[in-house]
Amino acid sequence: MNRTITLTIALSAIIFTVSCSKKHTTPLVVTSDSVHLDKLHNQLYGTDSVYQIMDILYHPNSDNSRPLIILIHGGSWVRGSKDDFSYTGVDTFFAQNGYVVASINFRLFNTFTYTNEIEDIGNAINYLITNAATWHIDTNRISLLGRSSGAHLAMLYGYKMNVGMKIKSIVDCYGPTDLTDTSIRKRSFDSSVSYVFGDYTANQLNWRNNSPSYFAGAAIPTLIMHGTTDTLVPFTQAKLLADSLIAKNVPCTFIPWENSGHNWNADYWTRDRNTVLAFVNKYGK
Repeated sequence: MNRTITLTIALSAIIFTVSCSKKHTTPLVVTSDSVHLDKLHNQLYGTDSVYQIMDILYHPNSDNSRPLIILIHGGSWVRGSKDDFSYTGVDTFFAQNGYVVASINFRLFNTFTYTNEIEDIGNAINYLITNAATWHIDTNRISLLGRSSGAHLAMLYGYKMNVGMKIKSIVDCYGPTDLTDTSIRKRSFDSSVSYVFGDYTANQLNWRNNSPSYFAGAAIPTLIMHGTTDTLVPFTQAKLLADSLIAKNVPCTFIPWENSGHNWNADYWTRDRNTVLAFVNKYGK
């Protein structure tokens, strides 16, 4: 069931640059200069009403098409929810800065296949493009932002399946980038990767083919944020990606989150969000 909420929201490191619907409206008023937004909950973009749904934060009174950013949750490919981003404020930050924001659920590996996850990234994108006029989306200005395994999905889709180059930029928040590297294979995250992609010894090609770093030659501008003390997806993974992108002359901004682990760091996000915004404004068009 869809719900539309009307919002009025205020506009207020070390960085290396390398169908059926029931509407319910609840106003949220914040002092200072503000922008009117609507939030559509659980919009179906496929046939599965549990997994193939998204929340859309958009500008109903807009006279112009606006850039789109799609948020992809983490959860080791087997769990997680689009609601993750509403807790961080990432969705409202981009919306109050002029973006249409879609936060998506997708079919998960513990019920479906990994291929279904990648397919659903494409299904969500195609649905939003098809209905661009409804939510005032500029279909030539699309970016992806993912956390952890969601970042991995964003990069793989953006680097390998970006037909027509509709996706212009990616924000990678502590995602695994080279599954074949020993920083993954000989650490705690190995079990999660093995569960999804099979045992490494018998499935080395599968691990490689699902490693974004190996496809840097076809990559698009990518901003990386990663905790230096991450023990699940080690910081090395971010450096491997940055090195691969730089070697291929792909625009890259690399922001270490010092002494931060494998988690969303609200303080660092507050510090760095304007840098992220500037990056997607520059390249996501």
